[in-house]
Amino acid sequence: MMSTDEKWLERIRQWHESGKTAEEFAVGQPFKASTLKWRAAELRRAAELRRAAEGGGRYGKSDTGNGSIRLARVVSRARAAAPGAGVVVEVSGGASQCRAGSMRSC
Repeated sequence: MMSTDEKWLERIRQWHESGKTAEEFAVGQPFKASTLKWRAAELRRAAELRRAAEGGGRYGKSDTGNGSIRLARVVSRARAAAPGAGVVVEVSGGASQCRAGSMRSC
């Protein structure tokens, strides 16, 4: 008996081979196009995480050199920034502050 992931991998393979859009492929199937696309994205993310954990990056080599995965937390604010406000970009412990409209100088 196939596992759920195996069943979805087979469906995704058939979808890709069909050349159809997810919406076209899902017609008459026991799932929606949105579910097909979500499952494909989830299985792809899981495979990328497995490769990264095994020391291989997205393109077959480690992105960080030590098998770790670097993540960024994006914080969204509902209010608009004040005119002339800048942004602070921090990379590897160094910081750079940029004024609005002057991103070329960053």
